[in-house]
Amino acid sequence: MEKRDKLRQRRMERIRHLSQFGNGEHVMPPANRENHSPNLPDAPARPRTQEPASHGSDDEPWNDPEHLWRLKWNREMARHSTHYEDQDHEQSFIPTKSSIRIKLFISCVLFALIWAMFQSDHPLANKGKAFVTATLNESFDFRPVAAWYERQFGGAPTLLPALNPVNQQEAQKVTADSKHYFAPVRGKVIAPFEPGTLGVTVETKADATVSAMDTGLVVYAGAKEDTGFTVIVRHTDGVQSVYGWIEKGRVSVNDWIKGGETLGSVSQDSSQQTGYVYFAVSKDNTFINPADVVNFD
Repeated sequence: MEKRDKLRQRRMERIRHLSQFGNGEHVMPPANRENHSPNLPDAPARPRTQEPASHGSDDEPWNDPEHLWRLKWNREMARHSTHYEDQDHEQSFIPTKSSIRIKLFISCVLFALIWAMFQSDHPLANKGKAFVTATLNESFDFRPVAAWYERQFGGAPTLLPALNPVNQQEAQKVTADSKHYFAPVRGKVIAPFEPGTLGVTVETKADATVSAMDTGLVVYAGAKEDTGFTVIVRHTDGVQSVYGWIEKGRVSVNDWIKGGETLGSVSQDSSQQTGYVYFAVSKDNTFINPADVVNFD
């Protein structure tokens, strides 16, 4: 019993010294340091051989606290080493100052090019302006994406209900019903919509102003044979509005117009003291009845 208590005491001292140094090096217990002569060289370490341990013996490795502590220490060191390697790997993806400067320079160049394009009246610049305007204003059509997804996977994804064609149609109906357009003028329609005229003629006051029915980009401002000075505004969702028989307007090509903003004034009839304006609306290059879009009363 006394021998077993001494063995347990030596093990506890060994664990305490290992926890103080933490490097796994051999540390001589205090009890043996007094008998150790500094003038004598250390004896060569005897290779440790695995001896068969009897079942239930105190020298079995899994019953040895020192052995268990050493296994735990090795696991902790391996875990911390992996953590530091992961941190170094993540830090390698941090953008450098030079890469940020390059990206900022490229962004400034693109911004300057787009600004210069909108200041030019060159035909190529007009095509670029139309493309940029359509990209920023027209919503993306997800129906081709939904059709491709359905062909590949056999149905619309539940996580993206907007790709469902049924939901897409319902959303389009709600959007069309809730869209508000401004009436270009208030007056009386004296020439209703016909396939040949493509628009309507509205009689109004002589001093009435003509307003844009919705926000958009002026794509044409000039004289035409049948409608006099005419302004064409391109809106979102493939909609265009045409305003004819107006006095030379206050707008020019590539001007950005807000809904309800004045485009010009109506042409006057000096004999009757009234004004007239021609108004047409097209959707996806197909003319529709303007009376179905706005109310002139």
